[in-house]
Amino acid sequence: MKILFVSLIVAGLFMGCTTAHISPEDIIGKWNNAYQIQSKDENGKWSQWTTINTLVALPTLEFTTDGKILWDGKQSDFCCVPRTYTIKKGNVIAYSSGTSSCETVDCVEYKDWVIERLKNDTLEINQHYTKVRYLRGK
Repeated sequence: MKILFVSLIVAGLFMGCTTAHISPEDIIGKWNNAYQIQSKDENGKWSQWTTINTLVALPTLEFTTDGKILWDGKQSDFCCVPRTYTIKKGNVIAYSSGTSSCETVDCVEYKDWVIERLKNDTLEINQHYTKVRYLRGK
């Protein structure tokens, strides 16, 4: 009986530790780049958050209700840039990018983005070997 009781408690703890599912409504809106990134080293370990020093303003990222990804309020004309999205189980942003009109560009096939954190108007997205931090826009 004790083994059954302990097993139920351990199982409950594991189920309680799963990440919360993010609904598409949670991510909709404008997100300003916080100019902070983390990079993964060759051993798979993440660095500390680092501030990006740039003289160029990074574009605002926007997720719309109809599944579009906008950069500074419009869909990008550049090759290989995400243009549409869906939220999948596991807080994954599955996206598609426009490559059909890019004759001289061979886009690298990337995995989907993973939402690492969405809390208190902060969004952290794992974009392969880099995590990028965004702050909710007004």
